[in-house]
Amino acid sequence: MLGCDSVFELDGVAYGKPYEVEVAVQRWRHMRGATGILHTGHWLVDASSATRTTGSSWLGQRPGHDGELKAAGETVSTRITFGRPTDEQIRDYAESGEPLHCAGAFTLEGAAAKFIEHVDGDRESVIGVSPAALARLRAQLAPEAPPVSSGRG
Repeated sequence: MLGCDSVFELDGVAYGKPYEVEVAVQRWRHMRGATGILHTGHWLVDASSATRTTGSSWLGQRPGHDGELKAAGETVSTRITFGRPTDEQIRDYAESGEPLHCAGAFTLEGAAAKFIEHVDGDRESVIGVSPAALARLRAQLAPEAPPVSSGRG
């Protein structure tokens, strides 16, 4: 099982999801022309490593696991440098709803891409999951397992 979440750091302050248009607008005004760091935590649990099993899960539908599970975690930090969108562009973006449920009030793969000048680090961790971090965590939990193939040539 893999769980990931992110927090955005700007000027030493941690920011989560803005949820409201006005919060996103204020945040973008602060981020304009600045560089911040998106920290994405990855937590991988090997559910097959349970020390014992129970007869049913908490939902009562199928057997579940109980006891100690092997797990590993890693945080990937990526620096994001923002451009200088106008107040009107910021307002339009915030009112689109896209940034309201994203740590840092932006997405690389969405409408904010045109406002991002530089990404220094793992772009995939900013979008959601770092394949490199996931491979390292998998290697920690199951060093004998063969590497995961992307299926490409």
